[in-house]
Amino acid sequence: MRDPIANTTHYANGPTLLDKQFNEIFEGPKGPGTMPVRIDKLNVPEAKNPIKALIVPHAPYSLSGACASWAYKALSEEGLDTTTYFIVAQAQKSSQSGTTAETFQMPYGEVRVDQDIVRELVKKGNIGINEELHRNESLIEIQIPYLQVINKNKMEKVKIVPLLINEEINCKELSVDIKEILMEQNKKAVFIFVTNLTSYGRNFHFVPFTEEIPENIAKIDKLLIDAIKKHDEDEFFEAIRESMAPISGYYAMKLFFPLITAVKTTLEQNYLSGDMNGDYKHCVSYASFVVR
Repeated sequence: MRDPIANTTHYANGPTLLDKQFNEIFEGPKGPGTMPVRIDKLNVPEAKNPIKALIVPHAPYSLSGACASWAYKALSEEGLDTTTYFIVAQAQKSSQSGTTAETFQMPYGEVRVDQDIVRELVKKGNIGINEELHRNESLIEIQIPYLQVINKNKMEKVKIVPLLINEEINCKELSVDIKEILMEQNKKAVFIFVTNLTSYGRNFHFVPFTEEIPENIAKIDKLLIDAIKKHDEDEFFEAIRESMAPISGYYAMKLFFPLITAVKTTLEQNYLSGDMNGDYKHCVSYASFVVR
C-alpha cells in the first residue's frame, strides 16, 4: 500500500475538506464554473472523436487545481466508457524511472493499479518496478482525486497505470509496448500526461528577462501550446531548445507524441501561478489540454 504524501501539501486532507476544495476549484474564477456532471454514455457530438488523453499541470490545488479541472470536467461530461487511466509524469526528485504495483491509499479511498497491464509492461523490459521512487513522488498522486471525483458513482472500478519517465526510457519503444498490451488485453484507456509549461525565476535557474514577465512567459508558452495543438513533436522540443525554458514534464511529453494519435487538441485553460498568488518573480505556467 502506498500512503499519500501530498494530502497536507497539495490537496485537502480528508473527504469532507476535499469535497469543499473541489467545489472551490471548479466553481472559482479560474475554474470552469460548475462541478462536472457525470455521464455514463457517450452522447455528445464530440464523441465521434472521443477523448484519448489529457495534459494537465501539477502543483498544490490552490495554484494549478482550477486549470486541471477544465480537462477533467470535459472528460467527465463527454461520457466515461473507460475506468483505466495511464498517468504519466517525470520524476522531480530523482532521475530514475519506473512503475509501481502498489495500491494508492487516498482520502476518497483506495485506487488500485491495473496489475495485468503493469505485469506485461515490465515483462517487455522497457520499464521496471520502482516502488521507492513512487513513494517519494507526488505528481501522479495529485491527479487521482480528480479521477475519483469524475467517477464518483463507480469509484471502486477506477484503475491506474502509474508511469514515472526519465531520460533512460526509450519512449518510442515504450509507446509500442503500451499499444500492444492494450490490444492484447482488449482494453481501452485514457492517458493523463502531467506537465507544467514555462517555469520562471531563480528557483528554476531561468531568468532570461526581468521586465514584462507575464507577457514574455506567454510568448514562450505560445510556441509550446501551438506545437501541442498541432501535435508537432519536432516543433515542441525545438521551442524548448531555443528558449531553454524548464519544462517539468519534458520526458512525459517525449512519450505523449509517439503514443497518442491526435485528431484534435484543444487548450482548455492557461494561466500563471503568479495570477493566483501575486508572485511573478518565481512563477510557473499551467495549461490543460483535451486530446481527441
